[in-house]
Amino acid sequence: MSIIEFIFIGMVAVILPLISMLSYRNMKPKLLQQHNPMRMLLYKQAFMVHGVLLISVLLMAYIRGLELADLGFQVRLDGPFWLALVSLLLLPAYYVYKYYRIEQDNNYQQAQVRKLQFMPGVEIAPHTTPELKVFLLLSLSAGFCEEIFFRAYVIYYFSNWFELPAVLIISALLFGFAHGVQGLKGMLYTGIAGLLLAVVYLYTQSLLLPVVLHVLINMTSGFWVWRLNNPKN
Repeated sequence: MSIIEFIFIGMVAVILPLISMLSYRNMKPKLLQQHNPMRMLLYKQAFMVHGVLLISVLLMAYIRGLELADLGFQVRLDGPFWLALVSLLLLPAYYVYKYYRIEQDNNYQQAQVRKLQFMPGVEIAPHTTPELKVFLLLSLSAGFCEEIFFRAYVIYYFSNWFELPAVLIISALLFGFAHGVQGLKGMLYTGIAGLLLAVVYLYTQSLLLPVVLHVLINMTSGFWVWRLNNPKN
């Protein structure tokens, strides 16, 4: 079973991202356009990938005889949970402050618009209101399905082979590489985010907060790009 699981993880975290990176090269210039139906198509494809990923992980876990609790499907309202929760509230507070700044300060808004071109993955973030609505739903899907795979399943699998520090690094590297379409800078950022999410998962022994944090990161970044592409002033 270990060989099959290793191949499964390799396909999801290495082979599929490589294929995506190769095919994405020709798409990227077109995706930078404000109105491009390819973004919505990519969102729909991502929904399908998440669905297949979730079913595959649950099937692998069932064959292995794992309980749902082994994959983090539990809530432990203890000290670590509340400490992590309070820490995670800093993210939405930071973005609320940024949103307030762009509403009140036109110069700040223009400066943030100029920075958009340097933001990893900006071309696949929502540019129009219909795209934003779908992207917010996709954020929920990604937060749930990717956390089950990269945090719960990958960490469980590699914990049978390596010590915890190595497992954290492997999980973060795979998570970063899976977002290779965002370029080297994007892989670095998502790798760091993956390491943080893994620490939160192991600290709380639950997927709840990593899923919430993952969803918040996706939603706030997507909403940020949409807002800057649709200025009110």
